[in-house]
Amino acid sequence: MKATFLLRREHVALIARCESLLEAGHADVPLEILRVDAAELRRALDEHMKVEEEVFYPACETVPELRDLVRQAREEHRSVRALLRQLDGSTTALALLARVKLLAERFEEHVEDEEEDLFPRVRRVLGEARMEQLGVDLVRRRALVPA
Repeated sequence: MKATFLLRREHVALIARCESLLEAGHADVPLEILRVDAAELRRALDEHMKVEEEVFYPACETVPELRDLVRQAREEHRSVRALLRQLDGSTTALALLARVKLLAERFEEHVEDEEEDLFPRVRRVLGEARMEQLGVDLVRRRALVPA
């Protein structure tokens, strides 16, 4: 399976987790449960970004024309991580949900940048065979990430 397909599938799942957490907050779910869900979201986003940074981005950086896009993606990851760290400091459900909403918006912007700018160029430049191999590499690396 191609790397960009796998990453796109993860993006969809992660955005759905953000939306689910926001919906739970509007259903008056207790703060303690929201915190557990937020911690799970944080872990999932951290794992996704780590695998991208260790497998996908280095492959992209071998191509000079992709380096600026990868540099931008890495900066977006730093921004998402900063927002993830803020989730822990939420003392009310309202504060947590406001932070999750901001995080979701930032992550969706990042996904849009990757899927509309980086992914098409990567597929064109690296080719089908390399994208398939990167997909295998992503799956192997993902298996090493603690659950």
